[in-house]
Amino acid sequence: MQKLFYSELCDYLCFHGRTLTDDRRHAVFFNWTCSGFTCTFTGKTLTATLLGIPSSNIAGPDQPDEYPYIGITTEGSAGERSRALIHRFKVDASKHEYTLFSSDVEGPHTVRIVKLSENMRGKCGILDLKTDGSFIPHTALHPVLRIEAVGDSITCGYGIEAPSPMAPFLPEEENGWITYAALASAALNADFSTICVSGISMEGFRFGEAMPMMPGMEDLYEFTDRIYESMDDTKTTFSRWDFQSHPVDAVIINIGTNDANMIRMRGNEPVGEARFLEKYAAFLKKVRALNGSKPHILCTLGPMDYYLYDVIRDAAARYQAETGDQRVHCFKFGGIRPWSKQMASGHPSAAIHERMGHELAAKLRAVLGF
Repeated sequence: MQKLFYSELCDYLCFHGRTLTDDRRHAVFFNWTCSGFTCTFTGKTLTATLLGIPSSNIAGPDQPDEYPYIGITTEGSAGERSRALIHRFKVDASKHEYTLFSSDVEGPHTVRIVKLSENMRGKCGILDLKTDGSFIPHTALHPVLRIEAVGDSITCGYGIEAPSPMAPFLPEEENGWITYAALASAALNADFSTICVSGISMEGFRFGEAMPMMPGMEDLYEFTDRIYESMDDTKTTFSRWDFQSHPVDAVIINIGTNDANMIRMRGNEPVGEARFLEKYAAFLKKVRALNGSKPHILCTLGPMDYYLYDVIRDAAARYQAETGDQRVHCFKFGGIRPWSKQMASGHPSAAIHERMGHELAAKLRAVLGF
C-alpha cells in the first residue's frame, strides 16, 4: 500500500489544466473545467481524500449550494483518451475519502480524474491519494498538440446534459468532458486546458473603476486561479500562471456572446461596440505577450449569437496591422436553432457540441498544417 500526501503528488501525477496548491488547506485544487490529473498505479483500488467548497446558487438564497462534480476515466497504454466516464460524483464540503477506481485485476492501471463542473460552481481539492499497490511516476506522453480554450458558459458545458431546452441549470448536468473543446482536442490527440466562466464577458460587469461584481476575462487570464484566491478577502496579490512552463500550440477564444447581451441592455449604442473592439484587441496583445510568439490564436464565436463577430474580425485586423502578427485567425461556428432540441438548458446540446468539435478540429488542422 502507498499513500501520497498533497506535497508529494507532483512527483507521481500528471496534472492537467491550471491547478493551485493551497498550503493552508493542505490540498491541490483543480477548479477549472476539465482540470485534474492522471495517475498510474499497480494494485486494484485507488482512493483519494477530496475537499469540496460549494458555491452559493446564483438562482437565489433559497436554492441549495452548488457542489463540484468530478468524473473518472481510463487511458490506454498509448495515452488514448476515453470519452466514456466510468464513474462520476459530487464532492462534499467535508473532507472525505472517495473510491476513484476499483478492479478485480491487479494493475497497472492509468486513471484520469476530471473536473466536470465549472470553477464558479464549486471548488475541488485533493489532500491525498492512496492505492493498495504502489504508484508509478507518471511519464507524460508528449501530445501532438496542446490547446487552451478560453470562453464562457458554452466552453464550460453549461446544461449540456439537461433534458430539454427550458430545463433549469443543475451542476450535475454540466459536463466539460463532452464540450466542443474537449472533443476537438481528443480528435487531434491534444492535451488541453480551459479557463471559462458562465456569463463572463471580456471586461465584466463594472461599476466605476472598482473590481467588477463579475470579473471579465481580462481580469482572470494571467492568473492561475484568481476566482479561488479571491475567496480570501484579505488577498491583494494573486498567483500568476507559469505560461513558459505550460506552452500551448493554440489558444481558442470564444468570448463575445455575453458582451453582446451587455451592449443590447445598454441600448445598442455604437460606443458599446467600439469599447468591445478596444478591449478585444488589447486582450489579443495580452494573450500573445503571455504565451509567446509560437501559438496560433483562434478568435471564434458561436453558435448562439453572432452580433459581435464582425467586430471581432475588425479587432483582429487592427491587432494584426499594429503588430504584424500573422498567427491570429477568425472562425465562426455553425449556428443553432433557438429553443429547439438543439439546445439544453438554454445552451448548446451535447449533439451540437459534437458538431462544433468536428468544426474546430478541422479548422485547427488547416491552421496548424497537419
